[in-house]
Amino acid sequence: MALASMTGFGLGRACGHGVVVEVELSSVNRRQLELRVSLPRGMEGCEAFVHRAIAGRISRGAVTAQIKALRPPSRSASGVRTNVDLARSVVLGMKRIAGALGLPEQISLLEIVRFPGVIAAADPAADAALCRRLLGVALNRAIAGLIETRKKEGRRLGDELSRRARRLGAILGRMRRRAPEVPGRHAAMLRRRLKAAGWTAEANDPGLRRELALFAERCDISEEMARMASHLERFFDELKSRRPAGRALDFLCQELLREATTAGSKANDSVIAGLVIEFKSVLEEMREQVQNVE
Repeated sequence: MALASMTGFGLGRACGHGVVVEVELSSVNRRQLELRVSLPRGMEGCEAFVHRAIAGRISRGAVTAQIKALRPPSRSASGVRTNVDLARSVVLGMKRIAGALGLPEQISLLEIVRFPGVIAAADPAADAALCRRLLGVALNRAIAGLIETRKKEGRRLGDELSRRARRLGAILGRMRRRAPEVPGRHAAMLRRRLKAAGWTAEANDPGLRRELALFAERCDISEEMARMASHLERFFDELKSRRPAGRALDFLCQELLREATTAGSKANDSVIAGLVIEFKSVLEEMREQVQNVE
């Protein structure tokens, strides 16, 4: 399964015996699967069927299902069902026979309605079964369309997320190159300040060495950067996952944000602080997009 968006649309139609059932599905992002089903009069008992069909193929998102059943007036009449299309065909057939035999076209309504199937007693159970059968066909078509549009949008999202994740990797690489320089720069700055204050410390001065060692330990962000690299690697793996990856991607974004914030507060370096701001800015764009991944 490719990465899928939670935004999509699907339309399905099915026809039979003059009845048309139309299913329109639309979805937007939600943390869980939420279903809203609107059914026409006479099909209220199909709601559980619709829920099961959608939940069996969609795992996340707010899905709205609008279902319409278009019946000809003949099927809406109480107690009687007429087939006007059949009656029209009967009339045309009788005219062709009269013309072929050279007989006058004397066709009465009574002769037409006597033809089997033109007019009959309505069968509510049969009508309900027909609508249910057509609903199943239309619903499957609508779900297939919805899934296809979600996949199409998912491919676009996947490309965008992959591009931004590569940017994060590049920023992290700059942080890794800068981090080892920070203790040495701090030592040089400290010596300059001591010299400006009139105190020249030897390179092996115990107090100075202890201060520099403590600083190097406090500003060490190697563990944070290692975890950030690990999270990014897993992020790329999830983008290629065959299962719904939205929750995992959201979790990884949260972890990346936490590690970046910790690194920025520990590094005590203006360059790394700027890189962290850039990192978090790109990450925020990613988090907004991840919210729409199934």
